[in-house]
Amino acid sequence: VEAYNVDNCQVGIISFGCKSRAVPGAVEIAAEQGIKAGDIRLRTVWQKLFP
Repeated sequence: VEAYNVDNCQVGIISFGCKSRAVPGAVEIAAEQGIKAGDIRLRTVWQKLFP
């Protein structure tokens, strides 16, 4: 899990996969408009079942 700009955010975006690369840009655009947004990026969705 990676967190970006989540301190005191009003809106949180949870993302994973190839689409998650665009979210930090969207968070910056939201900040320019006065919206406190943050991003939580899931690096691995599925747990490893076998060692």
